[in-house]
Amino acid sequence: AKGSKVRLHPGKAAGRRTDAQDLFLVGMLATVSGVFFDVDGDQHVAVTIDDDPAADLHQSHGRFMYFHPDEVEPVT
Repeated sequence: AKGSKVRLHPGKAAGRRTDAQDLFLVGMLATVSGVFFDVDGDQHVAVTIDDDPAADLHQSHGRFMYFHPDEVEPVT
């Protein structure tokens, strides 16, 4: 849900490819900005990286990083 804290695990699912840039985000904490569906009905979690000094700027412009639900782990 929006505002939830998650830990990122890009490329976690077997058979799914990820960008080289996403590999730098493994284990990082992020805040969920929204959950969206694409035209194919696939679910995507939009996040901002907590350690990113420009996170507020990205959020104000609607620029997020998107991950599949199985690539994020809720943090309690």
